[in-house]
Amino acid sequence: MKAAFPQSSVNRRAVRRWVVAAITVVLILAVFGALTLYRPMPRTIDRSSLAGSSVPHEVSQTQLTAYCPARMSLSDTGSYGDTQYQASEGNIASSARYAAFGSVYKATIDTLSGDGTQSTELENPDLLDSSSIKASSGNVDKGPTLVETKMLQAQRGTGTVSSVAAWATKGDLRGLSASSCITPALTQSFLLPAADGGSTNQLVIANTSAKATTVNVTLWGTKTAGILTSATGSSLSVAAHAQSMLDLGAAAPGQKGLLVTISSSETPVAAVVRSVRVDGLTDKGSDYAQPLASASRHVVVPSVNEGDAVTMLMFSAVSATATVSWIGADGSGESQRHDLVGGKVSVIDLGKAPRGVSGISVDATHPIRAEVRVADGGTSGQEDFALIGRGVSTDQSAVVVPDDITGTTTVINTTDNAGHATIQAYDGKGKHVGTREVSLAAHGSTRITDADISSDARLFMMTHGDGIIWGVRLSRDDVSKAGLAGVAYLASQSLDIHSERVWAKPDQGIVK
Repeated sequence: MKAAFPQSSVNRRAVRRWVVAAITVVLILAVFGALTLYRPMPRTIDRSSLAGSSVPHEVSQTQLTAYCPARMSLSDTGSYGDTQYQASEGNIASSARYAAFGSVYKATIDTLSGDGTQSTELENPDLLDSSSIKASSGNVDKGPTLVETKMLQAQRGTGTVSSVAAWATKGDLRGLSASSCITPALTQSFLLPAADGGSTNQLVIANTSAKATTVNVTLWGTKTAGILTSATGSSLSVAAHAQSMLDLGAAAPGQKGLLVTISSSETPVAAVVRSVRVDGLTDKGSDYAQPLASASRHVVVPSVNEGDAVTMLMFSAVSATATVSWIGADGSGESQRHDLVGGKVSVIDLGKAPRGVSGISVDATHPIRAEVRVADGGTSGQEDFALIGRGVSTDQSAVVVPDDITGTTTVINTTDNAGHATIQAYDGKGKHVGTREVSLAAHGSTRITDADISSDARLFMMTHGDGIIWGVRLSRDDVSKAGLAGVAYLASQSLDIHSERVWAKPDQGIVK
């Protein structure tokens, strides 16, 4: 027979259990509340995890894209009026050269559409020859091309350099034009000569990405200071893998010179301006205007030749004074002083370049953008011109010369000390064909023809110290033999590492 427990004892045990449970809940809530309010002493925390700390990271670009513009063309080729008065592109033809230097895994040439149906890979002529480089050639008769590059690693001396040239001995584009291939960017600027009478400045904007974008176009002129109101609107839509064009003469008529800045809102774009000058029925030359280097208080422009008709275009955001000097074989010559109005393009006729000149130097009281227009004359009033921007010094750079074009390299030392440079030359297939050592006095300059290194030299890579700039002036035999002026120029392109320093900062508000 089981013993019976008093009912009062059972009730007391149940009450005790409830009391213990209630106290436990209260204690747990109190602990959680304390933890939410408690802030540990800073010395008890690992410093590397503090929200206020940040760590630098060097981020380098290992994939590159370059846009090579189509051959030179007229913006208007309408077949109206009498035949003798119609604009004609004549026998215009083109050539393109592509080269990959250094630690490049793969470099491919393709159309702007980027569909790969017409892609061509740059090839190394001799895989066993460590001095050779990847190279290829072609033309841009049917439209622009893209060069897509994948690098094994980002290091100095690695990258692709490409260029195009166009020429004619008949029609309204007689002469020679050339352009380096352009790396897309969010913002680019151009300084342009007048587009009056029969002359045109056609802005071509290419979107190499798979995303459409809107580009804002800002203009400054010679008549008034400040931003101009564009007669054709201040924005331009550019579809993915496509290009759009704008007649800058129609956008800002009556200006003797223009500064044009384009800014893309969605994705980097590549731009070039096809500048064509015509005086009545006489062609006065054509060239590609390329994006300007950044503004600087000291500007040096190479490859100005004796006898060139020289016009200087300058722009300063604020009023400044610029001193312009000729650079000769033994240094700078006679100087000219010019006052620049802030927010206004200045166009200065420097006359004929004197004997022994190899470039122009400008010292300004404030940073300026500058470009030089050099022109030469042929028979029957025909002329041709080239637009040359500020030279930029980098540790390693290169120029590639298209087929059937000859070049003369101008090297200028912009420093107060003696300088030295080494030029490596390659043939059209990428095989190493020669080396040239160059020594320069302070502020000295020299010229070197292709044949001075090798008759087969087409691709040139230069390694040099600070303050040395260079570029290549071009010519073509059949243009010269026709009694025509042919003036064109290719600036050196950097092979330095494309990198940015990024600072990473932990954020305790982000839940991983």
